Amino acid sequence: MSKTILAIDPSTVRLGWAALEFPLEPECASHLEGIWQYGSWPVRGETLQEKMHSVKPLLERFGYVCHLVVEKPTFFNSEAGRIAAREGHIINLSIMLGWIIAKLDLWGPDVTMYNPNQWKGMVPKDVTRKKFYRVFDDARRLDRWGDGEKYDHDTVDAIMLMHYWLTQRRLTYVK
Repeated sequence: MSKTILAIDPSTVRLGWAALEFPLEPECASHLEGIWQYGSWPVRGETLQEKMHSVKPLLERFGYVCHLVVEKPTFFNSEAGRIAAREGHIINLSIMLGWIIAKLDLWGPDVTMYNPNQWKGMVPKDVTRKKFYRVFDDARRLDRWGDGEKYDHDTVDAIMLMHYWLTQRRLTYVK
C-alpha cells in the first residue's frame, strides 16, 4: 500500500498543494523515491461550508495521507492583513484547515504546521520562486509562469513547504 505526504499552502480562494506518494512510512527510510504531484486547487463557493465541500475531491484523490505539512494561518500586520482579519478570513482559513485535518483523519503527530517565517522567512514571493529554481534544477525550464501558470505562487509555496519538511528530517528524495 502506498502512502502520501501532503503539503498545503492553505487558502479560501486557491489552495496550493504538493504530494509525495511512496511505498514506505517516512520513518522507515532515509531516502524517499516516490511520485511527486503538485498544483493549485480553486476553492469555490460563497459560504465556508461550500468552500470546504469544494476541496473534498482534492483530498480524496490521494488515498492514505500519513502526514500533512501545512502553513499555519498567520496574521500579518499590514493593511491587507488587517482587512483580512476584520473580514474573518483568518478565522475561516483556520476552520477550513481544521476540517481538512479531520477529513484526512489525522492526529497531532501526523500534522506539522509552520508559520511562514519558519520555513521561508519573511521574503517576497519572487525570492521563494528563485529558491525553488535553485532547488529544482529543471523547474525554470519547465515553468510557464505567466503562460499557463505551471508553477503559480501557491504551488511553489506548497512544493517548498514539502521540501523544507523533508530536509528538516534529513530525508533525501528524488526530485
